[in-house]
Amino acid sequence: FYRALLSRAQTAQSKAALDLATRIRDAVKDRYEAGDVAQLEVIQTEVEVARATADYEVTVQGQKSADAQLAALLNRPLDRAPDLLGRVEDLPHADALPAVTEMAFRSNGDLQRTAQQLAIEEQRLRLAKSARIPNVDLQAGVDLNSPPDFNVGPRGQVAVALPLFNHGQAEVAQSNARLELLRLSLMAQRTNTEVQVLAAYFDYDAKSRQASQYSGTIVPQTVKLEEMAEDSYRSGKSNLLILIDAQRRLNDTRKAYLDSIFSVQSAFSALEEVVGAPLD
Repeated sequence: FYRALLSRAQTAQSKAALDLATRIRDAVKDRYEAGDVAQLEVIQTEVEVARATADYEVTVQGQKSADAQLAALLNRPLDRAPDLLGRVEDLPHADALPAVTEMAFRSNGDLQRTAQQLAIEEQRLRLAKSARIPNVDLQAGVDLNSPPDFNVGPRGQVAVALPLFNHGQAEVAQSNARLELLRLSLMAQRTNTEVQVLAAYFDYDAKSRQASQYSGTIVPQTVKLEEMAEDSYRSGKSNLLILIDAQRRLNDTRKAYLDSIFSVQSAFSALEEVVGAPLD
């Protein structure tokens, strides 16, 4: 899904780059027809338009491939692009690290299994300890119709079983040892889970901050730089090379921004896989 969204955003970015290259070429032609620049600059802009056209055609085919893969995954017709809701710029959001870690503890199957085994072993230990306590057995009854001795005779019995030869020490020791092993295993599993969550969360956080830098500062400043370079060229204050450099820098920055967005989506998916539960 994210790859299909990314491919559509890349196609839109390539189309914007093609439109920019075409606009610059038209501006250079206007100056050439006015006799302000040489024909060499017109040829240079034609090359840039051809490059932008090739990039656009490649991204269009890439979008078709991504749509076909998603349609096959959803068991939809391959010749029809699936309808996608959302934008690639809408980044997923994860809760604070302590909440995510606690969710991972609750969702981890190994931790749940070890905790269950620990509870069962604690019950076994209590049972083994109870076997060392003497059992008192009380019985009462009535005997009837035993002439000539008696017609009604009550009777009773008190029995005390003393564990003289079997104190259950082996069972208690074995249960204590197993309990200690299970506690250590549980601690190790919690530590391992916490480390995995930390690594995935910090990776997601770093890539999210990078994407925010691109969207909030880098891309807007690069767009402004290209617009200034274009205005400067139209007024004859700068040469074509500066304008082409600003154009390429803008295209590269927009591509890097889309790559950073996809990196955030991938890191978020990896974090959800480690936690074992949906986070968004």
